[in-house]
Amino acid sequence: MNTLSFVVSLGLFRAALVATKPHVASDKKNLQQRCVVVTLTDTAEILCTASDGLTSAIARIPFDRERNPYFELGQFSMTPESCAAVLSMFKLGKDESDAELEVSVSFKSEREPGTRRDVPVATMSFRRIGQLFGGDELKVTEPVQQRDLTGLWATISTSAARAEAKLPPVKVDSRRLAAFTQAQKAYEQPLIFSAVGPESSGLCVYCGGYFAGWIAVDRVDMDKASQLRHVQRRETWTRVLPADLKAI
Repeated sequence: MNTLSFVVSLGLFRAALVATKPHVASDKKNLQQRCVVVTLTDTAEILCTASDGLTSAIARIPFDRERNPYFELGQFSMTPESCAAVLSMFKLGKDESDAELEVSVSFKSEREPGTRRDVPVATMSFRRIGQLFGGDELKVTEPVQQRDLTGLWATISTSAARAEAKLPPVKVDSRRLAAFTQAQKAYEQPLIFSAVGPESSGLCVYCGGYFAGWIAVDRVDMDKASQLRHVQRRETWTRVLPADLKAI
């Protein structure tokens, strides 16, 4: 049985779960996409990732090597229910910005019900550090969903770095955009959208220095008449909006 154990900022761990949880698949049968994947990397960071195929999100949590002397690389997953349980139990008070959370994850293989297949199962223990009598503690056991979302983000970030073309007209489903509202609330930073590349069908979404996302968009195919209406619409908005915006 393998074990992962680390101590992390409770505030940043909460923010990462809040910001990425809206991007898991809503279909309860789609177990692989209905989870937040937590990856411990060799850059002294924890990455929380989620994707339902239409939107994708990644949140990073740096941590102190001195507080994690036995840190090991690894990965586990959390369902929306286990994320909600952690967020419900481990809340932050007004003067608890430096609160920490101890996370321990053990793995074993169990026979999947109704099959002859063994699947990896993780038992996750969460404990608040610094409280009297040991602090709040939560234990959850769930099957592990293995996904290489960090590889997906390596591809997206590389494409974004090479993008030079201006963003063409695109249309976006408002339900996809709504998935990013929690990131803005969690990090108290505005959302910034940028094109990935001329051939991409998505946009990168950034929120502060700890969160990045990706959202699928649909290109708008325009004939000459549609292009003319688009230009006219843009010019109309240019005339309607004030030329000089000042803070009040």
